[in-house]
Amino acid sequence: MPYLEAEECAKNDDEILLSITDVFGEGYRPIDDGFEPDFE
Repeated sequence: MPYLEAEECAKNDDEILLSITDVFGEGYRPIDDGFEPDFE
């Protein structure tokens, strides 16, 4: 997304939070890659 387009989206933010389905689609399944963070 070009900078000016992103800036315009930020100005007109409707504050709607998207779900995982909205972002990745209906068939999305997260994978476990085995990564363990150093913090909790």
